[in-house]
Amino acid sequence: MEKKDHYRLYKSGKRWLAALVVTVAAGAVLTTAGPTVQAAGTDDAAKVTAAEPASWETQLAALKSAVAAGNWGNLTVNNQTVSAVLAGVTDEASFNSVWSEVAQTIISNTVASKFAKPADQTAFIQAQSTNAQYAGKTNAEVLSEIIQSGAAAPDFGAVLNHLITYTTTEADQFQPATDDPVKTNKNNLTAFLQANSKIGQLLVEKKDGTTTTVTAIVAQAADADSLAQAWSAVAQAVITNEMQAKLNLPDTTSAASRNTMSKLLAAKANGATVANNQVLANVVAANTPSTENPELNVATAMGNICEAVDSAVANTQLAADWQENKDSLLAFLQSSNLGSLTAPTAGGSLTALVNGVQDTAGLTKAWGETAQAVLINEMQTKLGLADTTSVASRSKLADLLNTKSSDTHYSGDTNGDVFEKVIAANTPSAANPTPNFATLVTSLRSYVTDAVKAENLTGQSQVVIRDWANGVIINQRSTSVTSGQTIPLYAAAHDGLSFDSVKIDGVTQSTTNGTLNFSRTFSQSTTYYVDYYFIKSTGYTEKDARGTVYIKNTNGAALYSNMNMTAQITDRNLKQGTAWASYKKVYDAQGNVVGYNLGGQQYVKASDVQETPIGDVTTQTFNGVVSVINPWTPVYSDSAMTKQINNWTWDAGTCWQVFQKVFIDGKLAGYNLGGQQFIKANAVQESTTPSTPQQQIIPNSGVVSIISPYGARVYSDAAMTKDTGRVLPQGARYQYNNEVYTKGQLTAFNVGGNQFISVADIATQIPLYGGSGTFTVRYPANPRWGVAVLDSNLQVLKIIPAGTHWRSYGIGILSDGRTYYSLGGNQWVPTDYGFVQ
Repeated sequence: MEKKDHYRLYKSGKRWLAALVVTVAAGAVLTTAGPTVQAAGTDDAAKVTAAEPASWETQLAALKSAVAAGNWGNLTVNNQTVSAVLAGVTDEASFNSVWSEVAQTIISNTVASKFAKPADQTAFIQAQSTNAQYAGKTNAEVLSEIIQSGAAAPDFGAVLNHLITYTTTEADQFQPATDDPVKTNKNNLTAFLQANSKIGQLLVEKKDGTTTTVTAIVAQAADADSLAQAWSAVAQAVITNEMQAKLNLPDTTSAASRNTMSKLLAAKANGATVANNQVLANVVAANTPSTENPELNVATAMGNICEAVDSAVANTQLAADWQENKDSLLAFLQSSNLGSLTAPTAGGSLTALVNGVQDTAGLTKAWGETAQAVLINEMQTKLGLADTTSVASRSKLADLLNTKSSDTHYSGDTNGDVFEKVIAANTPSAANPTPNFATLVTSLRSYVTDAVKAENLTGQSQVVIRDWANGVIINQRSTSVTSGQTIPLYAAAHDGLSFDSVKIDGVTQSTTNGTLNFSRTFSQSTTYYVDYYFIKSTGYTEKDARGTVYIKNTNGAALYSNMNMTAQITDRNLKQGTAWASYKKVYDAQGNVVGYNLGGQQYVKASDVQETPIGDVTTQTFNGVVSVINPWTPVYSDSAMTKQINNWTWDAGTCWQVFQKVFIDGKLAGYNLGGQQFIKANAVQESTTPSTPQQQIIPNSGVVSIISPYGARVYSDAAMTKDTGRVLPQGARYQYNNEVYTKGQLTAFNVGGNQFISVADIATQIPLYGGSGTFTVRYPANPRWGVAVLDSNLQVLKIIPAGTHWRSYGIGILSDGRTYYSLGGNQWVPTDYGFVQ
């Protein structure tokens, strides 16, 4: 029979180990009854002669004596010492197996002492023997012959010493091949996948958006770049496989399984400061081939990754879907101030109802009750009803619900039928276990607005504009407006007076120098009062205040020649990270610092600088493409790359257009992906081919409307290959902050976080108008209070302090019909929470 030998990777506990296995062609492990070897003087090769077999007890005693004499008792065989294995022999069959295992263990130990690299160990075992006595045979064949030789009453000490002498002599003459880390790592990965076929069959995504098996992507690796991608694919596949096993999931592809794994990755383990996905990304990065560690140790790497996954599962408390939905529902009610609404069927407040949820059934009931209560409240608001309980109000609500839908996608349905369908489509289910309640509310509000408009296509109301100064109306004018129509209103000019503020029906509004867009939805004619307030003109003032300012904006800071900072000095721009002496501070009429005098007639806006030092960050224009090499690579909102954008990561293997290189202390630290999006240099590599990247994300803001009758599916990647299971309903509107181009063509929009929708499912609108400049926080009820910053789904992101200044990119109208300043990055502040200059 032809003998074969190879290294098999197997899992022992949490570690992947390698063992030399001598096999015959049929694949059986070779075992022997034990050899008899007689000393041969000075000849290396022991002379082997046949003898009558001794009893297995006699052989065992001889083998134990030889092991003790050679100090081999502490070597390990299948997680046991050699001495322990010998002590467990109880019959001839077990002795035969143990003899082969002990001999192979001693050989493996000797080979490992000569060659540190597994690849060199394997090459030595497979190499041709240089001993003339064994001409034409490999070292594996020779060692196998020595193990099999002999009969009864063997001299085991002589046989084992012969094995060691032969191995040592041949190893001293063996010359390992020149190091080729790519080939070595590829071979090691291939061997691992051959021994673990389930992992090799898992699917991974390629650069072109198609999928292939892990085994195939490793087989196609031909250089360092493609091997890095293959290693990443294997690591991710091992993580997925280990998560499935430890979480007891039936598969890795169903919505329920993907949801559970996503929750584990997004959560923090007990005592951890970062999420599990970041912990795993760090482990993968630490076990990836690098300049310092060019040869991949598969056994160690896979063991470390499996340990990290096991630790995450063991130390992370995953909330049940109903618990997660309960928490998100409570958060929505708190941020929207709707918790006090009455549950239509159960009675009591919505907050009390949701707080009482204890299981899935209770959550489903509370979810539906909350949706109905919010819907009723929205209809009341849009119809202008004083209540929802009087006969007149109930009649108007019933009329709206029973009216046929004007939306062609719901032909034949009443508005009530449509509401039921929208709520059902956004209720937790097996296909969508953790939906976003804010998305449901946005859909309901959008549809209610359109439904009320459809009933009042010709209804008009009066808008009375009054100008006030010193408590007296000094001018009055009026105009008409149709329900749902948006009209611009302007502050009139009055000699010696400056615009101060404007109120609509007593509520202070935020404007751009008195300009605002007025829009209301109403069911019956009414009169709205818009009051403009003027004060004596004061203008900007400046006071001596020596100090230093530091340029903080990525695009630098423009210089102006006048104190009002309206006349920009041509071709003068101060670079980010530079420091400048300042001599005066410029204040507006409210006492807010709006600028600095840098000497003479040179002014810089306060929004472009800060008074505290920043790191030595510099940028260099660079128009190129980078390829992501680390999985779950985070994206940052600042050039120093200290502020990670929540839930925003790029997958390994994807390519992105970059516009700047970022240097910290003179060293390349990262790249600017456009706008305030940065990625660290150690997570990517520059492309040597100046071709159009597969995916290119261009910062741009706007609003999209879902026009597909089937809604718009939401994907977690820019290539739109990873379906989240969510569907945005037709008719809904969403703010986007990035456009995705594939091979130069617009293919998708980023609607916040890792959420992408296809351009085929939407229509875009121009969402921003006027209102660009510096936004100053000033809450009208109490100027000392901070204000909430919302996302386009009206979810609270953070609180910004009173008197602070922020860049405004314009004014937009969100789904609640109110006007908001856009602070960039899907951050919105109501226009009545401050002012822009």
